[in-house]
Amino acid sequence: MIYNLILAEDLHKLHDAKDIYIYGASDVAKSMGYCLRGDPFDKNIKAFLVSDISKEESKSIFDIPVISYTDASEDMLVIIATLEKYRDDIIANLKSVELNNYLCATFESTLGEEIRKEKFFSLIRCSEWDIRTLSEIKNQFEKDKEVKI
Repeated sequence: MIYNLILAEDLHKLHDAKDIYIYGASDVAKSMGYCLRGDPFDKNIKAFLVSDISKEESKSIFDIPVISYTDASEDMLVIIATLEKYRDDIIANLKSVELNNYLCATFESTLGEEIRKEKFFSLIRCSEWDIRTLSEIKNQFEKDKEVKI
């Protein structure tokens, strides 16, 4: 119960934020950026933050700059979008520059999964596919079975 409350609070915090940073520049961060731009989140991603800018091949992702976390100028919401094993080091980096407003949406996290799921369902709603859950299919089958009898 407490776990679901924390997830709901994190999602509420995310929905309330207009401008965000994403910490990371790997495929995990890129997929998070894709999920958060546009429907259903519509976030303005100010920059992708990294620990060591000298190691980055690309200076932008989706035409959004990749910058060092030390160059982040505003204390806006930071979405940590990396593998879980880097989380503690990233939190220490953020705290060292007084960026204390963050959410851990790592690849393995429930929050990361929920964000990807909301994006997926948003895409499905925009399509013409007939997507139903197994329980919806079962209920329809039961109703159809009753009508035939």
